[in-house]
Amino acid sequence: MKQPEIEQTPLALSSKLYNCYNGVMMGYFMAGASAKYIKTKYLFARSRVHEVLSETGIEFELPEKWKDFVGDNSRFISELFTKLHTSGNRLTNYYWLGIFMYSHLVTASSKASNEDDLESLQEILSSLNVSKQMINDSVSELIEANKKITLKKDTVLSGDVLNTTALNFLNKLIKNLPFEEQSCFVSMPFKSPYTGHCINFYKPAVKNINIHLLGHGEVFRERNTRTLCSVLLKNADYYWLIFQKSIQT
Repeated sequence: MKQPEIEQTPLALSSKLYNCYNGVMMGYFMAGASAKYIKTKYLFARSRVHEVLSETGIEFELPEKWKDFVGDNSRFISELFTKLHTSGNRLTNYYWLGIFMYSHLVTASSKASNEDDLESLQEILSSLNVSKQMINDSVSELIEANKKITLKKDTVLSGDVLNTTALNFLNKLIKNLPFEEQSCFVSMPFKSPYTGHCINFYKPAVKNINIHLLGHGEVFRERNTRTLCSVLLKNADYYWLIFQKSIQT
């Protein structure tokens, strides 16, 4: 299926907030989409990845079926990184950071330290104002929270704890970014029948009043709330749209 033609937005070329939020979230999705609990959300998350890539001028398509993505996950991660890197896309380092952080949390939950990984990547971390202490604090947060969870048999790490810790890390990154004028974030359910509403309806609407769309996502899930509210509060003129909450099943 061919991706929809989406006008490349100047925000995608210059906004740290746009690139931080969308790049890290895309990295989280690519690194974590092989988990079985992601299966039901795969098509909607895939659609959002395609939207962001189209906005930034990148041609790349993930398979329609979750099992096909899982079967060749490493290749898709690598190919997308290469596409972003060779184009000089500003999402690149944030995408990498999302992949690294998600994988680092999974690995660190089962062993004491990954200091060698941090040392080898210090230059990129510094370029994004990410300290080793921020990463180590997130690892400690994950380990402590995971201890309080009754895990299912043969499970060593709670998916909810992992996702919450990853989002809390992103929240810290966003809080360090400056306010951005004339921007908004759309909060809406991330499921059918709302797929495509943001790009097809809300983006053209806000463009007509000279406001840039940073992205969209769910603010109603508890673990997402702090991160998405941080994005909202970085819209300097406090323009945002809140979509009516649907019944969660």
